[in-house]
Amino acid sequence: LATNVADNVTDNPAVATATTLVTCALATFIVGVGLFFVGRFHLGGLVQLIPLPVVGGYLSYIGYFCLAAGISLSTGISITTPATWIQLARQPLVVWLQIAAACVQALLIC
Repeated sequence: LATNVADNVTDNPAVATATTLVTCALATFIVGVGLFFVGRFHLGGLVQLIPLPVVGGYLSYIGYFCLAAGISLSTGISITTPATWIQLARQPLVVWLQIAAACVQALLIC
């Protein structure tokens, strides 16, 4: 979300930052209102109607997204599609050590 806003508002960094913050705050507010109504009207039981493979696929995508974003942030390589993972194979040993250190840190946190 923030990347899309920053890409579309490129003329002034202050405007891009303000627009990004307002957009994120608005999105957070909307999610909060939705969660309030789910709790208020006791709609949490409807989650059981979602098939387990759908929930598993959603959680898998979140894991993939976090992994790709973490590697992208730590290496500076833009990972936007699964095909761009090939770019990592062409990187020097230092990049691989950064990725290994990040994985070790993630395992220690869990």
